Amino acid sequence: MKQKTKVIALALVLLLALALLPAAALADETPEYAWTISPESLTFTVYEGYEGAPNQDITAVSTGSTELDFIMAGGDATAYEMLHITVGGMGATISPKPGLPVGAHTATVVISDWEDRVPETEIPVTIIVKEGLLEEAAKAKE
Repeated sequence: MKQKTKVIALALVLLLALALLPAAALADETPEYAWTISPESLTFTVYEGYEGAPNQDITAVSTGSTELDFIMAGGDATAYEMLHITVGGMGATISPKPGLPVGAHTATVVISDWEDRVPETEIPVTIIVKEGLLEEAAKAKE
């Protein structure tokens, strides 16, 4: 009798395990999509007449269970007029284009995943062009 009870108990445990197995397998198959993008904003400070400015990078790190594909989804109308943007891997390199007038200029770069699995992320970019470089260069030549 005890042997029969052990067999029945073992069979019940086995059936319970088999019943839970598909739910556990499904939970493992459901990918989690998330990423962290840094920095949250970019600021460039250059002087009037600059030819180039140091590049700054935007980097995305996949923090979910599945890798994401980084793309520049665009930005506001001025982003491509004011910025050099190079995308590669899970990041982008940004620098201001030469020739912007003195003053503060803003643009927004939008980052997203190819398959829209995470919300778009907007990165504000500020370029501050200061007066002075051309005047200082002229004085140095005198």
